[in-house]
Amino acid sequence: MERDCIKQLQNNIHAVSIMTGKEKEQIAFLPRIPLVSNGLPFSFKRLQFPMKLANSMTINKAQDQTFQYCGFDLKELFFAHGPRRMLTNRIMIS
Repeated sequence: MERDCIKQLQNNIHAVSIMTGKEKEQIAFLPRIPLVSNGLPFSFKRLQFPMKLANSMTINKAQDQTFQYCGFDLKELFFAHGPRRMLTNRIMIS
Protein backbone atom coordinates (compact mmCIF):
# COMPACT_ATOMS: atom_id res chain seq x y z
CA MET A 1 0.00 0.00 0.00
CA GLU A 2 1.29 3.44 -0.84
CA ARG A 3 0.35 6.98 0.04
CA ASP A 4 -0.95 9.20 -2.73
CA CYS A 5 -2.06 12.80 -2.97
CA ILE A 6 -5.05 13.47 -5.21
CA LYS A 7 -4.19 16.05 -7.86
CA GLN A 8 -7.24 15.91 -10.11
CA LEU A 9 -10.73 14.42 -9.76
CA GLN A 10 -12.75 13.41 -12.80
CA ASN A 11 -15.85 11.27 -13.27
CA ASN A 12 -14.04 8.11 -14.42
CA ILE A 13 -10.41 8.61 -13.41
CA HIS A 14 -8.40 10.29 -10.63
CA ALA A 15 -4.88 11.65 -11.09
CA VAL A 16 -2.71 11.12 -8.01
CA SER A 17 0.85 11.99 -7.09
CA ILE A 18 2.66 9.04 -5.46
CA MET A 19 4.23 10.09 -2.16
CA THR A 20 6.07 6.91 -1.07
CA GLY A 21 7.94 3.97 -2.57
CA LYS A 22 9.97 3.48 -5.74
CA GLU A 23 7.66 5.61 -7.89
CA LYS A 24 7.76 8.58 -5.49
CA GLU A 25 6.73 11.92 -7.08
CA GLN A 26 5.35 10.26 -10.21
CA ILE A 27 1.78 10.79 -11.39
CA ALA A 28 -0.55 7.77 -11.54
CA PHE A 29 -4.11 7.45 -12.83
CA LEU A 30 -6.72 5.45 -10.94
CA PRO A 31 -9.68 4.32 -13.07
CA ARG A 32 -13.11 3.43 -11.76
CA ILE A 33 -13.38 -0.36 -11.43
CA PRO A 34 -16.68 -2.18 -12.01
CA LEU A 35 -17.55 -4.65 -9.24
CA VAL A 36 -20.13 -7.31 -10.11
CA SER A 37 -21.83 -9.44 -7.45
CA ASN A 38 -21.21 -13.20 -7.38
CA GLY A 39 -23.13 -15.96 -5.65
CA LEU A 40 -26.29 -13.94 -4.97
CA PRO A 41 -29.79 -14.66 -6.31
CA PHE A 42 -29.65 -11.26 -8.04
CA SER A 43 -26.85 -9.36 -9.71
CA PHE A 44 -25.76 -5.79 -9.38
CA LYS A 45 -22.88 -3.74 -10.66
CA ARG A 46 -21.12 -0.98 -8.78
CA LEU A 47 -18.35 1.33 -9.93
CA GLN A 48 -15.78 2.51 -7.42
CA PHE A 49 -12.27 3.91 -7.27
CA PRO A 50 -9.56 1.62 -5.78
CA MET A 51 -8.63 3.95 -2.92
CA LYS A 52 -9.31 4.49 0.74
CA LEU A 53 -9.49 7.89 2.40
CA ALA A 54 -7.14 8.34 5.33
CA ASN A 55 -6.27 11.26 7.55
CA SER A 56 -3.44 11.39 10.02
CA MET A 57 -1.82 13.83 12.39
CA THR A 58 1.42 13.78 14.33
CA ILE A 59 1.27 13.59 18.10
CA ASN A 60 2.79 17.06 18.43
CA LYS A 61 0.17 18.57 16.13
CA ALA A 62 -2.63 16.79 18.01
CA GLN A 63 -1.69 18.35 21.34
CA ASP A 64 -4.33 20.63 22.92
CA GLN A 65 -7.05 19.32 20.59
CA THR A 66 -10.14 17.33 21.52
CA PHE A 67 -11.44 14.52 19.30
CA GLN A 68 -14.75 12.70 19.31
CA TYR A 69 -13.26 9.64 17.53
CA CYS A 70 -9.61 8.69 17.39
CA GLY A 71 -7.45 5.73 16.35
CA PHE A 72 -3.82 4.99 17.20
CA ASP A 73 -1.07 3.07 15.47
CA LEU A 74 0.92 1.54 18.32
CA LYS A 75 3.21 -0.71 16.28
CA GLU A 76 6.22 1.27 17.50
CA LEU A 77 6.81 2.51 21.04
CA PHE A 78 7.23 6.26 21.07
CA PHE A 79 6.72 7.25 24.72
CA ALA A 80 8.88 6.38 27.69
CA HIS A 81 6.04 6.50 30.25
CA GLY A 82 2.26 6.24 30.13
CA PRO A 83 1.41 6.13 26.42
CA ARG A 84 -2.25 5.26 26.91
CA ARG A 85 -2.86 8.07 29.36
CA MET A 86 -1.14 10.60 27.12
CA LEU A 87 -3.02 9.43 24.03
CA THR A 88 -6.47 9.20 25.54
CA ASN A 89 -6.73 12.08 28.01
CA ARG A 90 -8.38 14.42 25.46
CA ILE A 91 -10.82 12.04 23.75
CA MET A 92 -14.44 12.97 24.47
CA ILE A 93 -16.56 10.27 26.07
CA SER A 94 -20.25 10.43 25.23
